[in-house]
Amino acid sequence: MTFASRLLAQGIELVLRGNRLWVWPAKAHQHLTDEDKEFMREHRDDLKALAASKVLPEATVVWAPPSTVEAASPTPQPAAEVPHCPYCGARRCVGMESPWYRLLHWDAPEEVARRDRDASAVMLRMMRFGHPHLGDPS
Repeated sequence: MTFASRLLAQGIELVLRGNRLWVWPAKAHQHLTDEDKEFMREHRDDLKALAASKVLPEATVVWAPPSTVEAASPTPQPAAEVPHCPYCGARRCVGMESPWYRLLHWDAPEEVARRDRDASAVMLRMMRFGHPHLGDPS
């Protein structure tokens, strides 16, 4: 029964017409392996009895020639590896839009340069206008 079940999984049925065993769909017979054909020759009477008893359900898979099946389902390509962000830990980068970006990228050269520019701007403003809480710089 495992032979017939394997054929059913491929969408191939064994049908008894008169006293002859047929492979349905008929085009599938030419695509059977030599081992499958040899098995059918050796166990023809058992397969006829199995087909006559109607124990096997009808195929739920539509059979297609091997070339069509290979073209329809290409081999899956491995997913592109996401570059590892050295600042965000063992995951992909959170992105500049994230509120966590500045914290996670604290030691990144771009963030260090940004903090230096911001601190310099504050220092120059304080030298020019004075500290808001300490009064006039004169």
